[in-house]
Amino acid sequence: MPVRHDKTAARIARCAGVAAVLIALAGCESGNLFQGEPTPWDGRWTGRMLFTAGEPACVKRGAVRVEIAGGDLTGTVRGSGADFGVRGEVLEDGEVYKGLLTRHSQPTAGLEGRFEDETFDGRWKYNDGRCRGTIKLRRVGR
Repeated sequence: MPVRHDKTAARIARCAGVAAVLIALAGCESGNLFQGEPTPWDGRWTGRMLFTAGEPACVKRGAVRVEIAGGDLTGTVRGSGADFGVRGEVLEDGEVYKGLLTRHSQPTAGLEGRFEDETFDGRWKYNDGRCRGTIKLRRVGR
């Protein structure tokens, strides 16, 4: 009987090891090993997206609302003539990682920048390069 118990314990240990490796690999891909845990940047942020250069048809400005939870960045831009989704991650140092503006769920523009204290200063640029501008946010809730 002890032999059977040893096999069960060994099987459980192997499964736990595999699960730990998979969790670690998922964290490496996302850039945030402890994704889901609270970060200093978690909360609600609002601000403005402004156009700085590009074609006349580019979005000129928009109201931005985002939320950060466990390092995950999600939100919306309500612009002059276009609405966008916002997504990405915020690393421990406040840097935006894999930041995107999306339109109809398709990546439209890249987003980069850094959260510091209670503010965010960033830049956006259409993937085809024809429009670009800035985004400024401030924290309005935790």
